[in-house]
Amino acid sequence: GRNVPAAQGEDAWIGTWSTAAQSVIPGQAQVFRRQTIRLIVRASVGGAKLRVRLSNTFSDRPLPIDGARIARRTTGAHIEPTSDRALLFQGRASTTIPARATAVSDPVDLVVPALGELAVSLYFGRSAVAETSHALALQTNYVSAEGGDVSASANFPVADTIDSWPFLTGIDVVTNSRGAAIVAFG
Repeated sequence: GRNVPAAQGEDAWIGTWSTAAQSVIPGQAQVFRRQTIRLIVRASVGGAKLRVRLSNTFSDRPLPIDGARIARRTTGAHIEPTSDRALLFQGRASTTIPARATAVSDPVDLVVPALGELAVSLYFGRSAVAETSHALALQTNYVSAEGGDVSASANFPVADTIDSWPFLTGIDVVTNSRGAAIVAFG
């Protein structure tokens, strides 16, 4: 895409974390049902407002997300409770990403320090097939047992760990146009 400079003093979105969406090997996709996943990422650039990018690019079926939250991580799967924010999609707490499509959350106010760790929690009340993922996360991510929505839990009840980033492809922060960032696409 083209870079369009922000007007003087206008806020500009830049990527603070991103990964490539990948297609999983047929028949090897993880399935989440009545489970919450908590995905850990490290922000490169700090900011006070952010949005989350999710992908269902490699799936032929819609992806129902019944709840999404973001917070600053403390240790392991745990978050700082005062930093916990609901992620909305066009003002709604749930969304369905169509097959072969992506979604971006509404902006949320949350102070993120440069190099700070964030936890993105996604709850799937119905079956969600992770056909779009990033296989080599080199990061431990967390899965709850089947049951209710635990996306807001400060002390996340870990039932399993994964080393991939299902569905999550990016986090953007707002910076003022007086700042500068270099974004590399590889």
